[in-house]
Amino acid sequence: ATFDNNTCSWVVTGTQDPEPATECWETATFDNNTCSWVVTGTQDPEPATECWETATFDTNTCSWVVTGTQDPEPATECWETATFDNNTCSWVVTGTQDPEPATECWETATFDTNTCSWVVTGTQDPEPATECWETATFDNNTCSWVVTGTQDPEPATECWETATFDNNTCSWVVTGTQDPEPATECWETATFDNNTCSWVVTGTQDPEPATECWETATFDNNTCSWVVTGTQDPEPATECWETATFDTNTCSWVVTNDGDSIDPIAICQNITIQLDGSGNASIIASDVDGGSTDNCQIASMTVSPSTFDMNDIGDNNVILTVTDESGNSVDCTAVVTVEDETLSNPIFTIKDISVVPNPFKEYFDIILPSIYNNNEFTINIYDLNGRIVYNKLLISNKGKIRINDLDRIDQAAYFVKITHNNSGNKIIKKMIRF
Repeated sequence: ATFDNNTCSWVVTGTQDPEPATECWETATFDNNTCSWVVTGTQDPEPATECWETATFDTNTCSWVVTGTQDPEPATECWETATFDNNTCSWVVTGTQDPEPATECWETATFDTNTCSWVVTGTQDPEPATECWETATFDNNTCSWVVTGTQDPEPATECWETATFDNNTCSWVVTGTQDPEPATECWETATFDNNTCSWVVTGTQDPEPATECWETATFDNNTCSWVVTGTQDPEPATECWETATFDTNTCSWVVTNDGDSIDPIAICQNITIQLDGSGNASIIASDVDGGSTDNCQIASMTVSPSTFDMNDIGDNNVILTVTDESGNSVDCTAVVTVEDETLSNPIFTIKDISVVPNPFKEYFDIILPSIYNNNEFTINIYDLNGRIVYNKLLISNKGKIRINDLDRIDQAAYFVKITHNNSGNKIIKKMIRF
C-alpha cells in the first residue's frame, strides 16, 4: 500500500502467487505469515502383497489397487498335504501312504480312503472254555486252538472230611473238622470212634453221700469227689422260761415257752400334766413307770385311766399293770396331777396391754408400755385344740411387738399367750384370723 500525495489516498498494488499444482493426496494452504503457499499431505504407503499380487496407485481414487489371484490348490490323495510355497509362488504336495500293516493268520488288511487308514478285519476264533487244569494255546500253523492238561487226583480224607475241587484255586479243598472232644466231667473219658465218626464218653459219677439237713454236698471237679459243707446253727440264747430244741424237719431250733411263776415288780412314779387348749390330756404307761422289773422279761405295761379333762383337775389315782412273758402280772398305783396351765388366765402385771387389729389377716401388733422396750417376750399362738401354731422369742421395740407371716395359718379362732420372760408374767388373748 502506497500513499499518493497527488490523489491524497492510499494505492494498493501487487498480486498473490498462483496456487501450486498438487498430487491427489496433497493440500495447498496460503501462509499469511510467510506470504507463500504450503503444500501438506503424504501418499499412503504401498500395501503388502502376496507373491501372485501387484499393487498399482490409482490417482483417480487416490488409493492403491491390488490385482492378481493365487493358483488353485491341486487335487491330493488322503495321505497327501498341499502347501503353498511363497518363495516359488507355487503349491508343493507332500505325504506318503502308510505301509500295509502286518496281520495275523485270521486277518485281512484293506485301505479305507474315507478314514485314510488301513482297516484290518477278521477275528480269531474265541478261546475254547477250559477247566482250570487245562491250558488253551493258539496254533498259528493250523490257525486253531489246542487244549492240554489233566486234573489232579482226589486226595485221601478222614471220615469227617469232604474233598471238593475248587475251580478258583484249581486244587482239591479238604473241608470238615473233627467234632471237638466233648467236655467231660472228671469221672468221664472221651474216645473217638472212627466207625461211627463220633466221640464216645464213658464213666459214671460217684453217688452223692447222705447229709444232715444243715449240710450241702458239692461235687469238687478238682479232686473229682464229693465235699460235704455246712454246720448246724448254734443253739440260740433263751430266756429263763424257754427251752431250745432242734427240729430236723425245718432244720432250725424251736424255742418253746415253759413259763415261770415269779411275778414282775411294778414300780410307779407320780407325774403332773397340763390340759391342752380343748381341756384334754392323755398319758401312756411309760409316763408313770418308775423302773418296773421282771426276773425274765416284761411283755407289756398298761395304765388306766389314761385320759383326763376339766373334771379331773387335781390329783387322780391311776393303775399301772405290768405283765411278763409268762403271763404273770402285778399292779401299782400312781398319782397324776392334772393342771389347767395352757389356757389359764393368770394375773398379768403389765398394764394397758392391747393386741390390734383383731380380727387380723397377715399380722397383728402387741402394744406395750415403753418401760418394756428391749424386753424379751415369748409369743405362743394355740389353736382351739391346744396345738401350738406359732412360737417365737421376740424383743419389744418402741412399745410394740409385730407378729408377721400369719397368712400361712388357717382362718379360725386362736389363743395368743404373751409371756414376759424377765418376770414370768403372762396374759392370754383370744384372736380371730379372717
